[in-house]
Amino acid sequence: MKNALKLLGIIALVAIVGLSLVACNKATDKAAAATVAAASGDSSASSGSTSTGGSGPLDKLIDDFEKAVNEYVEVARKAAAGDAAAEKQADALEAKMDNISEQFEKHGEAAFSAAQKQRIAEITRRAASSFF
Repeated sequence: MKNALKLLGIIALVAIVGLSLVACNKATDKAAAATVAAASGDSSASSGSTSTGGSGPLDKLIDDFEKAVNEYVEVARKAAAGDAAAEKQADALEAKMDNISEQFEKHGEAAFSAAQKQRIAEITRRAASSFF
């Protein structure tokens, strides 16, 4: 039960970070999605990755966010299957997600492009759909 609550807390943090960056930009979601699809050659749908190939510091931060979310989903699956080691992994992921959250807040919403916000939203949606 403790593991489940901790893992739910982490996914809540992921959702809050992702949604806070995209909540004010709903009008450009379709245009941003098209930009992401065009930039990635629409290969993201089959690979599960939403990387746009950007090389700036915000793109690297989003890459780190995506990796942490993917790790989290894997840990949550292990924990749900009864893996006791998943709790230690969850502790490390919690610290990593806190750090990424602080970096998102440090940069602020205005620093992210519409395509970057859409990418964060897609990562968050994918993570949430893994649990529901």
